[in-house]
Amino acid sequence: MSDVSPIYGPVTSRRLGRSLGISLVPRKACPYDCIHCTLGPTTELTIDRKSHVTPNAVIEALTGRLSELEASNRKIDAVTIAGFGEATLNIHLGEIVTRIRRETGLPVAILTSGGLLGDRSLRREILGFDVVMAYLHAGTPEVFHVIHRPHPGVSFEDVYAELVRLREEGGARLLLEVMMCSGVNDSDREMDALIERIRFIDPDSVHIDTPTATRVRHLAVSRELMNKFARRIGERAVIIAS
Repeated sequence: MSDVSPIYGPVTSRRLGRSLGISLVPRKACPYDCIHCTLGPTTELTIDRKSHVTPNAVIEALTGRLSELEASNRKIDAVTIAGFGEATLNIHLGEIVTRIRRETGLPVAILTSGGLLGDRSLRREILGFDVVMAYLHAGTPEVFHVIHRPHPGVSFEDVYAELVRLREEGGARLLLEVMMCSGVNDSDREMDALIERIRFIDPDSVHIDTPTATRVRHLAVSRELMNKFARRIGERAVIIAS
């Protein structure tokens, strides 16, 4: 990666409070080329994990930024590994989360598309997080491929199975994000399939969203439909769409 700092923010969200973000991979490096992505088409469609940014570089930049914020009495509630590509593509992910927790004492969250969760060795690294926010936009393989346009090495059933195992084995809070896209995953049949998958995974919460950025706004569903979907999921459902 370039010499640009991997740290950004702080960003305020309902999910995590005031969080410092960390980007561990180049912009738009991802195992998915999602139709709803606000950043545009994926430029590096890949499942190959590499050393995009080192643990030392992350910790040096993070502790420096935290010191700046502390000096101005600005409180941080968490650290979130997310950014502008798929964070799990960084091969140092496990070491990075371990060192962040040890050296800052802050909760650490990850936002992941889930595309690499079929790599079972990655599960051990994911278990090191306090909060895991993962996509689940489809209940069937057919819709999964329409929404995500994944790398050929990504399997819907593998991703789903690893989400189930993560919930069974991990101590992390599991938040599933469902991006509802008009004409794609908003049919009764697909919502039924999604709800069945969600109930089997049994996450702590389900965050429901829809595309709102100009380039993808044509995919937005109505508030009424999101409310209907949320009611069917139950009290763990939260609509986060603005």
